[in-house]
Amino acid sequence: MISSLLHKTKRAALWLLILLACLLAQLGLLEGTLRWKGYGEPTRFLLRKEINDTAYYVPNRAFYQQFTALPLDRIMTWDNLDFQVPETKAPGVRRVFVFGSSAIYGTRAAARILEVLLDAHCPDVDWEVYNTACPGMNSHVMRTAAAACAALEPDVYLVYMGNNEAVGPFGPTTALGRLGPLWRPGVIRFLIWLNGLRVSQLFRANSAMVSLNLPDTDALMGMMPSMTDHHRALVHYADNLEAICNAAEKSGAQAVLCTLSSNKRFMGTVHAEEPDFNGLSINGIVRDLATQLPFARLADVDTTLREHSEDGLPGYEYFYDNVHFNFDGNYLAAGTMMHAVLSLPHRLPCPGEAAAPLMSRDDCALRLAWTDAAEFDLLGWQLQTFQEEHTRKRTRERYEALRVRLGDTWREQMAQDYLAALEYRPDDLYLRHACFKEFLDLGRYDEARVQREALTARHPGARVTLRAKALLADRQGDAESAVVAYRDCLAVYPDDPQALKGLGELLYQRGEAAEAQKCYQKFLRSNPDDAFAWCRIGELQHMQGDSKGARQTYEMIIESAPKHPLAHRLLDALLAETLSTEDRSAYWDNVMRTYPEAAEPRVCRALLCLEAGDGANGLSLLREAAALAPDDPAVQSRFGAAAYAQCAWDEAETALRAAIRLQPADGQHRLLLVQTLLAKGDLPAATEAHAECEALGISLPPELRQRILAP
Repeated sequence: MISSLLHKTKRAALWLLILLACLLAQLGLLEGTLRWKGYGEPTRFLLRKEINDTAYYVPNRAFYQQFTALPLDRIMTWDNLDFQVPETKAPGVRRVFVFGSSAIYGTRAAARILEVLLDAHCPDVDWEVYNTACPGMNSHVMRTAAAACAALEPDVYLVYMGNNEAVGPFGPTTALGRLGPLWRPGVIRFLIWLNGLRVSQLFRANSAMVSLNLPDTDALMGMMPSMTDHHRALVHYADNLEAICNAAEKSGAQAVLCTLSSNKRFMGTVHAEEPDFNGLSINGIVRDLATQLPFARLADVDTTLREHSEDGLPGYEYFYDNVHFNFDGNYLAAGTMMHAVLSLPHRLPCPGEAAAPLMSRDDCALRLAWTDAAEFDLLGWQLQTFQEEHTRKRTRERYEALRVRLGDTWREQMAQDYLAALEYRPDDLYLRHACFKEFLDLGRYDEARVQREALTARHPGARVTLRAKALLADRQGDAESAVVAYRDCLAVYPDDPQALKGLGELLYQRGEAAEAQKCYQKFLRSNPDDAFAWCRIGELQHMQGDSKGARQTYEMIIESAPKHPLAHRLLDALLAETLSTEDRSAYWDNVMRTYPEAAEPRVCRALLCLEAGDGANGLSLLREAAALAPDDPAVQSRFGAAAYAQCAWDEAETALRAAIRLQPADGQHRLLLVQTLLAKGDLPAATEAHAECEALGISLPPELRQRILAP
């Protein structure tokens, strides 16, 4: 009996193993087929690129994208993170890799000042500082990045990390964080590996993989980032920090571990102490590990900020919100980091380091073009993001003060500031690219070309270098050269959204619909909610004879972004080809009921009324549309024209002046305004409007000019 039972158990186990082997073989076959077909994308941190016979390693957009539900470009500017590490490390180079999240991310962070300080303090050393930090990320992400960077011959790992341990990927506010025993580093490492499989990418939209690593929708609103008091999150942080240090040691590098600082006066409330539950805190873990490891040093940023603050409590003099430094805070943090780097046990060659004083704050600002104009630009971006009311008020006050001080020439001042900084740092990729963009946006193409050529000479492997050639040609109207340059960029960086969109637009203008559609579809992988790109997809479908597909695309856009006007306008033009006026009217009546907050359906319906000679209802609908879309010049212009036709002079004037405010160079708005003012009998106002037209080079018809100038 026992022998028979054992025999059956063995047979069942054998069949189970065979079944598992078959399933694994099928999955392996599917994985291989998907890779062979080119489906999906690698999600490892580093990608190898070859440009002009030189190999580089660059960070991978898809690596970061797997950890966030938002499009990556919504939470960061990729060009501020992108870097190129030469595969062959030159003699005399010292490589510093920085790990963290938004508090040290980008070109306006302590890592940038650290590089300037090191260059000034140790001019005989060729410092390369590569910043891997990304907004929203935490130690689970940085652990994987650090392991990959170990292959790049690092000298120093610098870690300023811990603000997102609760609300970041795989934190306690995620589904995985609530799964008890499954919430452990081994499972997290497995899930990150699983994301790299093409099979996983194929089924990701219908699986729980993404939701396991993303925080709850209201998590960010329910708690501050800063230092978490969640015990297991702190345990995981300690494990990840130690793994990062181990990766540094195995690669022959050393580690600088930074304590975190935060605004103790955030939102006007004093927070004297951080919580320290169960004897653990982020800074406690950092201090303990820095003490234990012989190849590590502590950069006690928290203590430095306290020592320079009133009552030992840093506030808005060093932060612009709760955890993000302003320039003064970044300068103090970077100075602390530099001293830690230079105190590492295995001495880095730095002759005369003890005698050289720390570079001043103002000199650092000059070398990074961190001027009032740059701050004004940054504050403008911050005002477009979420800020609680206390911080927003302070940001607005500083923004307005700088606006008064700088006037309308702040863009020109920024360009000159970049040129001044490049005199000190001619090989700085980020300064050079920023200078190029300023001149490009100012329309000063000869100066932009000088910077583009410098990018090519100094940074041939950078994606911004390859893209800059295409952008300049595109702006100057050289479509053929721009197409070639965009394709050259995409041959090396096939995931570059700006190049994909730029090439797609040029191909659309040339009527090459099929290839243009492919470009826009690839672009939408990175920016899936870009309504303009989706509208282009609809237009391209229509160009290729797929009217049904185009209509579905437009209706999808309207459903997801009902206030986006272009989709309505394109759809109405499409419906005009296939539907009667009565059916179009019924269609837009239904859309108005479905999306009462949208202006454009009323415009579409109003135009049909006007075509039918029903001016009163057309004007009424446009009046409603103008109230719903006060900042849409097209809506205001149509309202003004309809009001003029109905002799509603005051409404026409108000609407047309709004359209002119929104589109000052549009001659049609100004022409109709002059006609309206003359119809009202307001000759002085018409004369003034005529003078404004002349100043802009806009000519009025002779009959109108005669009525204004007649004695």
